[in-house]
Amino acid sequence: MKSPLKEGLSVLHALEEHGHQAYFVGGCIRDYVMKRSIHDIDIATSATPDEVIQIFDKTVPTGLQHGTVLVLLKQSSYEVTTFRSEGTYEDFRRPSEVTFIRDLNEDLQRRDFTMNAMAMDRHGLLYDPFGGQEAIERKEILAVGNAEERFMEDPLRMMRALRFSAVLGFSLAAETKEAIQRLARYIAHTSIERVAEEWTKWLACADRDAVDVWLSSGLQAQLPLGEKIGPALPAFGAHCDEWSTTAERWAFLFLLAEMSPSDSVAFLRAWKQSRTRSKDVTEKLQAIDRLKTTGFTPEALYRVGERNATFAWKAMRRTTQTEHITASELAERFNSLPIHHRHELQMTGRDLLAWTGRSPGPWIEDVLAQAEKLVVQQDIVNDNIALKEWFDEHH
Repeated sequence: MKSPLKEGLSVLHALEEHGHQAYFVGGCIRDYVMKRSIHDIDIATSATPDEVIQIFDKTVPTGLQHGTVLVLLKQSSYEVTTFRSEGTYEDFRRPSEVTFIRDLNEDLQRRDFTMNAMAMDRHGLLYDPFGGQEAIERKEILAVGNAEERFMEDPLRMMRALRFSAVLGFSLAAETKEAIQRLARYIAHTSIERVAEEWTKWLACADRDAVDVWLSSGLQAQLPLGEKIGPALPAFGAHCDEWSTTAERWAFLFLLAEMSPSDSVAFLRAWKQSRTRSKDVTEKLQAIDRLKTTGFTPEALYRVGERNATFAWKAMRRTTQTEHITASELAERFNSLPIHHRHELQMTGRDLLAWTGRSPGPWIEDVLAQAEKLVVQQDIVNDNIALKEWFDEHH
């Protein structure tokens, strides 16, 4: 048994000592079977939330209405959820009622995919009533029971299927894929926050095959503003392996979709992306615009920075929008810059105040910006004495 599961054995043992059933379930068992790294550990038990809270000293009632309690033990946390059955899903996400039960199999049958519907007891005995191991061996995403029922309970499961397909390199079982194609329109009943989170996870790991699977699903046309980026996805799939960050993937997709930085920001805002990600993506697209206009000049490279310049160079090459320089030439141009950041400038605001006796104000930024530009263009040596001489002469 892998170390993270070993650490969780004390939780199972404590629950069993108090007369309850307890099992590791879900993704941690899927990853255990696949010999993948295990991160979050979920535990299912016959104990009610109140009983779980009584057994453990430190708990957080994260979802009592759904039977979930977070157990804090040593340096780790474990989501412990009571076996449950669920009523109808009237809002396409939450069941109208949750009933706590005592049967593991009934609890497992409400889960999304067979590979996620396995459990393991503290002795390492695996419970797999729906053939999760066989599906993993076939490298197949297969819904538990009736695929249409699972997806109508929560349409986001359709996107989860495609994300798992991308992450694991699995195909979709025929009945699961057909159900997604028939029910794709129901993704509109899912909040944009949940859709955006799942799609971004997919985008972060998608390869050419994953893009093909996505496009065949029918989901793209149902996403908010999906028509703006949908036509660019085939070209994105041809080069998506080249990008190491999610922001790079977003930016390249927007470039292929011929969306301006401002349009891209509006898209990301509508998709509830963080300001940090929006800023990162926007800077990359602005770098492309600047370098297309000016070429890879010293000042342009300095302004956009090495990371964004490298991205822009790669992206422009893939869309035949760049001058003919090699990767080594780009690196040489950047390395030959006299400075790479403002803080390397051998003149500061404090220097200016000391030299002039003036009060602080916007004039300091104006002078520093002028000096910065002249140093980058190698019109002035980046030396405090030389910069003071320039300042005295021109100001």
